[in-house]
Amino acid sequence: MKGLLGRSLAATSAAILIAGCGGSEAGSSGSGGSSSSSPAIGDVNDALIGISCSDTAITLVALPAAGGPIAARRDIPLVDGVTPTFGCGSHPYAVRQIFNRDYTRMAVTITNSSDRSRHVGYVNVDSGKVVDLNADSTGDFAAAAQNDSPVYDPASGNIWYLDRNESSGAVLQRVSPVKAVGPDGGPPTTVGSWGGDAFVIEGTSGNLTGFTSSKQLPLPNPSGTADAEYNSIRPSLSLQTADEGKELLSIKGLDGLPSTEERGLPARGTVPLAWVDDSTLITATDISTTSNTTASAMQLFRFSDNLRSVLSTSPLIPDSDRTNVSPVVSPDHDSVIFISGRGNTAGIYRVKISSDAVEPTPLPKTPVPAKLLEWR
Repeated sequence: MKGLLGRSLAATSAAILIAGCGGSEAGSSGSGGSSSSSPAIGDVNDALIGISCSDTAITLVALPAAGGPIAARRDIPLVDGVTPTFGCGSHPYAVRQIFNRDYTRMAVTITNSSDRSRHVGYVNVDSGKVVDLNADSTGDFAAAAQNDSPVYDPASGNIWYLDRNESSGAVLQRVSPVKAVGPDGGPPTTVGSWGGDAFVIEGTSGNLTGFTSSKQLPLPNPSGTADAEYNSIRPSLSLQTADEGKELLSIKGLDGLPSTEERGLPARGTVPLAWVDDSTLITATDISTTSNTTASAMQLFRFSDNLRSVLSTSPLIPDSDRTNVSPVVSPDHDSVIFISGRGNTAGIYRVKISSDAVEPTPLPKTPVPAKLLEWR
């Protein structure tokens, strides 16, 4: 599945966005490209929030869900020593949590080269100003603060981060306390612990999860009560409780075994992309073997309310020679918008959620970001 979610489509999408913002497509509207003249990203109604990255900046855009030129754009400079936890190559669910709820701030790690300390803080999306929250101060004889991996808690608006000064255990099994600091600073509080390099917060539950050894993110459902995870070593899709990791359902044999075909499940590896609601999941299914391309289909899984059985599966869109990524679901859970590419071209498409595969509709004259983060 590496080719399915690989760099080629993301790079193509980013290039289209950057060219579109400065060129005739976006420039013709007079609404894109200028932070001072366009509305705030979070103030655009019925909008797709997209992100693209370069070596020097992260670009946020708000695109009309009906299609058309950029409605709002912010170029957030990345100065030396200022680094967001996740970039455009990460799963959209993770990238979303480096921003607060209204996209006015981006959580960052701030590295001080003089004393090698690392603090957490944020960049003001409108002004580009870097604010150091200095979450953990140290005494005269203590090591310099080592805080990193900040993300926003979608429930409280606080920044959660790892305090490496208090890590314990062997190098490969080191556990660090997860601390929270208010959006404008203040004394930190310990909210949990984590043994990985970075984490995300699951829904509104306060549970933590992170990328697996196969660089896949167990994808939490909207309420944060369960994760969907793809195991690429023994191809299977599993659902498990978010709090204790207890298995609810495991669908094995996604590599074409007869038992798979009999149940009408997809024949190859299935990676979770987005939840429609707490019991309906969109997955990416690699069809490159049958199409002789790097193509991917999108499959819809409908589970029982307790997530212990599959009620039905169906293709969201017809199979094609296109690679389809980054789906975002409408607020009313009725439709999906996603990025679709073939070769060096990419576009944004909309499809209604149905029990049968429906031909998607392109959004006209719409610049393509590297990733879509949200439909709001």
